[in-house]
Amino acid sequence: AFEIMEQVIHAWKLLQTTELVQARTIKSISFLENGEPLHNYDAVVEACRFIQQKFELNGNQINMSTYGVAPQRIKDLCQDLPQASLTIRLHASREKVRRSMIQVNDAKDDINNKFNNLIKA
Repeated sequence: AFEIMEQVIHAWKLLQTTELVQARTIKSISFLENGEPLHNYDAVVEACRFIQQKFELNGNQINMSTYGVAPQRIKDLCQDLPQASLTIRLHASREKVRRSMIQVNDAKDDINNKFNNLIKA
């Protein structure tokens, strides 16, 4: 969690010293393309809570981007950060193509089944 918080504070400090932007604060934050945030769930949630408090962000100003490898964590996210938005990265609409683009370890890791089960829960 500390590494995430440190990155955000570093970005905030840069905003304080630049004349290129009018807003000198963090307005929103997205967790994506730096690994799968749901694999680092506890640290990400801890960092989100810190960021919300430090920068007075609403939950809807926080976005998690996932490719759906941890459906239980998506449920947890809905409870732990209920206002946070969720982006699902599909990479491709066909499962065979999707599997060729991202590492999927489990043969049962079919995105359609996961999200159908998640919606039913």
